[in-house]
Amino acid sequence: MEEKIFAKGKYSTIDMSKDELLGLLKELKERTGGEDILEAFEIMQDFADLDKFKILRDIYILELSGAFKEPIHIDRLYNEV
Repeated sequence: MEEKIFAKGKYSTIDMSKDELLGLLKELKERTGGEDILEAFEIMQDFADLDKFKILRDIYILELSGAFKEPIHIDRLYNEV
C-alpha cells in the first residue's frame, strides 16, 4: 500500500502520496539549483507553474505548526532528494 501524507490545518488539508511529495521536492531542487528549502521557496515565486509547488510550502508550514502526528521533516527530505 502506498504511504500517504495527511494533515489538516486551519486553512488547508494535505492529502498526497509520499512518492508525489518526493517527486515535487526533486523537481523543485533541480529547478532552483539545490538551494536550501527556504531559498527554494523564494525562488519558486517566479515559476510560471507556481501553484504546483505551493503544497510544499503548505506542508512546511503545517509541519512547523505541529499539524502532523509524525513529523515529515520536509527540509531533510529536500536535502536528500
